[in-house]
Amino acid sequence: MQDKNRKNQKKEDSKSQALDVLREIQHLNETAEQYSKYNQSYEEIDRRVEGMAEILPDLEDAPQQKVRVEQIAEEVRSVREKLKFIKGDISAADGELKSMRKRLEEYGKRKQKNVWRTVAAVELVCLLVTGTVFFVYHQIKQGQNVPASSGDATPTPAASDDDEKDKTPQTHVLISDLKERVAALSQNNIAPFTASVETVEGREALCFSYRELRIVYWNEYPEGEEGTKLRLESEGRLLVYPWDYDFSGNLELLAPKYGAYAGAEGNQIIFTKYTKPDDNIPERICVLDAQRLWEYSELDLKTALLESFELGYSEGNPQQDGRSGMYMTMTVGAAPYQYEISQATYTNAVYSGENPLLFDRYFTLELSEEKMSFSAVVYTPQGEYLGEIAGEIAAVDREIVLKNVKFGAYVTPYQEDAGSTGIIVPRENRMTEHITISGKNKQRYYIALSDEVARVDYDMSRLIQNESGFFEYFDESGRKISRTGIDVSKYQGNINWKLVKDAGVDYAIIRLGYRGMNEGTLELDPFYEANIKGANEAGVDAGVYFFSQAVTVEEAIEEANMVLEHIKDYDITYPVIFDTEVVTTYNARANGIARDLRTDICIAFCETIAAAGYEPMVYANTRWMILGIDLERLTQYDKWYAYYGTTFTFPYKYQMLQYSDSGQVPGISGAVDLDISFVDYSEKKR
Repeated sequence: MQDKNRKNQKKEDSKSQALDVLREIQHLNETAEQYSKYNQSYEEIDRRVEGMAEILPDLEDAPQQKVRVEQIAEEVRSVREKLKFIKGDISAADGELKSMRKRLEEYGKRKQKNVWRTVAAVELVCLLVTGTVFFVYHQIKQGQNVPASSGDATPTPAASDDDEKDKTPQTHVLISDLKERVAALSQNNIAPFTASVETVEGREALCFSYRELRIVYWNEYPEGEEGTKLRLESEGRLLVYPWDYDFSGNLELLAPKYGAYAGAEGNQIIFTKYTKPDDNIPERICVLDAQRLWEYSELDLKTALLESFELGYSEGNPQQDGRSGMYMTMTVGAAPYQYEISQATYTNAVYSGENPLLFDRYFTLELSEEKMSFSAVVYTPQGEYLGEIAGEIAAVDREIVLKNVKFGAYVTPYQEDAGSTGIIVPRENRMTEHITISGKNKQRYYIALSDEVARVDYDMSRLIQNESGFFEYFDESGRKISRTGIDVSKYQGNINWKLVKDAGVDYAIIRLGYRGMNEGTLELDPFYEANIKGANEAGVDAGVYFFSQAVTVEEAIEEANMVLEHIKDYDITYPVIFDTEVVTTYNARANGIARDLRTDICIAFCETIAAAGYEPMVYANTRWMILGIDLERLTQYDKWYAYYGTTFTFPYKYQMLQYSDSGQVPGISGAVDLDISFVDYSEKKR
């Protein structure tokens, strides 16, 4: 019985060991299949190399890209040659494993008695297979990580000591005082990188390092080698990149810019290459991913700038005043600009095929940590200054592109004046100071600032919005020096002026009346009497405004006299205001009057009001202050400026600001315009 039990136990142990061996073989079989798939990826790489060879003839006009493709193809061929034998080893191991599995299945069917001998044989084969797989794995680990695409970085295996001993190349040195010049570099100018002189591949080099990233500029090159190269290293990856550089200039300019220029894509490094040291526009802009080292497409900035403009030419009748009669229509985005250009510009463009636009004279490129921005003056070789272009250079989907491009044309304030042809006469020089105005058809105009009009001097960082939503202005000591106001008309309906006063409102500008937009009749605002009485009784300082549609000086005087008639019985402590503006929703009778005539009308109204002892004022928004009236002729009158934003760029002095048309004030149902006065007119009245 005991012999039988020992025999059964031995049989069970043998079965258990056989199952363990079977599981081990299954694991090894899966490993071999994994490496077989790895080998198949190299077959895919073979096909990629063949594809590279097919596109090389198409890159004759792009020598840098051709060199890069040839370099990658050669590296892949070299690695592929070294790993050829792995296919055979994996195939043999896979075949042996399949044979072993088949023999084990037969063993289970026959239930052979001599299990130990079979197990020993299987274990021997397992050892052989394990050794083979380990050898394959070791060879792969020693090989090279081949990139998934031609733009990825390709680490290069280091040369052996024997190879280094056999190589004794002669080198030439770019500069002899590299260490001294690197020691003198300013860390602030190359941040976040640090600079050092190191030996890389047996050659002296200037290195810029930051975290895992190192950029290498070799100072030594083998005799006869043409061109210079960058070596970039990051997190075990390596890329050697053809790049022209010169150590004779400022070495700080060789430090790349580092930042998140592609948003969620991580950090990038940017290299700029200039044809000449004094050039403003870089010849090449190269962007690489700071971690993976793959390249974005390079940007030819001059070509990209030119492609932002669509140009067309026409020829009119010769002008009597010496003008050329030659025209160029320049479209940027959806906005057209028509210029009168010189005969030489027209001839060179139409008959010689030359692009007449230049950018480099006043070009600037700014690289911050998260943004690449540019600006440039646009002009022609004949000295015709057309305007300015600005925008950003962005990395998007491995492409370097221009985005948020804006162009502003140099124009006079009469660009859209009634009777104007709309044709722009170029300036003879750059516009150093300007205000930006939007045109009728999406144009963007730059208009030179006047030295004859007082400039605004408010420090808008001291303009604070209080808990009630009112703006307040404080002096340097923190003392409030402004007054809170509203402006109302029939659209606010009945107003509880006591509640308005209790809410903190100091003054109100009340619409007295208006001239009809069709027939031009004079009308009194139906709520004027109630509003002026209510404000006076509640102790709210009051001023009035009149919405004009005057088209002659005589009509302006008529409007002023109507105002004087209706304010004589009330306490008017704030200005009497002339409101002249275009009606965008209706073809109003005064929409098309000329800028000079509109200015004459303003002056006539204000002079009549001032002669009666009241404070006259002119109301307008940014566009109408510049294009609608001539501020140089209205310097003696205060201004009420309408602007609902928070970025205050209007350059000229104003005394009151209308900053909202959606204010909420106790005592008034619905929205009301909110105002702030930087002048206490009630004190002036006293």
